[in-house]
Amino acid sequence: VEVCTVYACTRSNITKTTTVEDLPTDLPSPHAQVISPRAVRLDWAHPGKPSGIMLGYEVLRRTLRSCTDGSTGVAPSSDSAHGVRFKCFYLQCPVGHSVCGTSCFHPETQICCGGLLHRRKPHHHCCDKHYFSWNETSNPVCCNGKLVPSHPNHQCCGGYYVLIKTNEYCCPDHLQGRVSVGSGDSCCGGVPYSMTGGQLCCNGRLHDGYGLQCCGGQIVDDILVCCDDSVHTYKPDDDETRSGWHH
Repeated sequence: VEVCTVYACTRSNITKTTTVEDLPTDLPSPHAQVISPRAVRLDWAHPGKPSGIMLGYEVLRRTLRSCTDGSTGVAPSSDSAHGVRFKCFYLQCPVGHSVCGTSCFHPETQICCGGLLHRRKPHHHCCDKHYFSWNETSNPVCCNGKLVPSHPNHQCCGGYYVLIKTNEYCCPDHLQGRVSVGSGDSCCGGVPYSMTGGQLCCNGRLHDGYGLQCCGGQIVDDILVCCDDSVHTYKPDDDETRSGWHH
């Protein structure tokens, strides 16, 4: 930045920053092959548009249990690791009824608040599992188990109903029982910051992200390789070096 008067000009110091890579796109569907009753092989291709340096893949597993035709009644599902077997159930309700938890109810006479049924009353509103009275004309907002008047550009954050303007973010600090509101799109140790602004959040503290990375909760140079929270110096093997000479 250069600032001038009628007599002379002066320049500020140079500030460097980095841009953030985009999310990978053009992801083809993986191919699954059943090898045995306990093994499945997954094959997938590289994203058509990585939009940056690929750091790795994550394979997530989810167990789906279907109900059999003879399973009826209501039974809570618990983790089989604790000695309780899974048991499926289905609930058949009359036409015009809805489901609240494991019970049928008629929406005209009852209301479901957080899985609990209440008898519908005028000037009452749900808040978590409670059904509170509200005499004001405007619709309230449920925040921290209480009904509060609705205001524009306000949100419930950390148990507080606070003003959050455009391009601002709210970060709760549960240890100190307060919230911090400021410009940004994420939180770092209870402080708002922008992930695209060049700052680096590491171990709950903000740092200048230019040429640096967070590895194992420590700030290190980005030319180093971080594996399992340990820093290593990149050393190409002989095969990779010969391949480079060949090409």
